[in-house]
Amino acid sequence: MTGTNLSATIHKLWAALRVRGGQIAYCGGVALALTAIAFAAESYRRDHVVTPEAPALPALDLSAPMETEAPGELRAPEGALLRAYSEAPVWNASLGLWESHAAVDYRMEDGAVKSLGAGVVRAVSEGGAYGGCVEVECGELLLRYASIEPDANLRPGDEIEAGDRIGAVDASMPGEAGLGPHLHLEGIRDGAPVNCAALLGGD
Repeated sequence: MTGTNLSATIHKLWAALRVRGGQIAYCGGVALALTAIAFAAESYRRDHVVTPEAPALPALDLSAPMETEAPGELRAPEGALLRAYSEAPVWNASLGLWESHAAVDYRMEDGAVKSLGAGVVRAVSEGGAYGGCVEVECGELLLRYASIEPDANLRPGDEIEAGDRIGAVDASMPGEAGLGPHLHLEGIRDGAPVNCAALLGGD
């Protein structure tokens, strides 16, 4: 290789290194700048954290009565208690098995079944698991009168008062046919059974 060729080769290598070096330096500078910006932003965030104050809640007045929707005044059935409400299993002689009894059974002396409270008739049916059945909505409470023969003139949507006759007892409920003619009374609130006997008052 002549001196001229060697000199030309060195010149080309130097030029290439200058270009590459400039690109590397540029990229490194950009990376360094971005790192510095991110560090400064994080430092600012740490030094300027704002914690919002929790809103002040009014003090509870524990002496004020709780507002709840009541079913209204309910009368006690005009009959003798036959079987009480029981969440624990009790013997059902009609079915020959142990089961909970989410109802109260009454033996009605004159056979008449009267509404225990003012409300709106929601359903009237005969046959099925409840036998003859009338459902009356009294405020937040649904009363289900089963094992009865509904009065022929009773219709869903009828408004009735406490003491209005809605039917007569029979033994049409298959699961309690062994008890003879009686009223099977259920109370339901928010889709769950309640012991409606605890809500019943006097006449």
